[in-house]
Amino acid sequence: MAQAIPVVIALAGAYMSYQQGQAQQDMAEYNADVAANNALAIKYQADVDARNQRKRNMKLLAKQRMLFGKAGVTLEGTPLLVMEETAKEGEMEAQMIEYAGRIGATRQRSQADIFSMQGRQAATSGTMNAALTAGKGLLTLAQ
Repeated sequence: MAQAIPVVIALAGAYMSYQQGQAQQDMAEYNADVAANNALAIKYQADVDARNQRKRNMKLLAKQRMLFGKAGVTLEGTPLLVMEETAKEGEMEAQMIEYAGRIGATRQRSQADIFSMQGRQAATSGTMNAALTAGKGLLTLAQ
């Protein structure tokens, strides 16, 4: 009977090691899900911001056309070049916003992958520690 106590303690320790690994995996998977959702949110926000930038640019171009027309300037030569430059700059800004969104989303997806990997490692470690602890308990019983 005295030999059974260390075995029971070892088995309890094994179970706790396994549960700890599972809990760490659950937390890592939760963090991975949060990071994946953040990636989606960043991409969505960048798309909205780029769309808004394009709208602002269209309004600016409309205002330029109106002011040129009000001043009696035809849309050729320098005025046309000014408007082309305005359009180009506005589109570049929108594309930079989209690019920044893709970079931010990629970082978040990478973080999600890291969390998932850590979760798998925690589960494996917990299972291995459980097996080692149980094995030590069985060795104690065999002696």
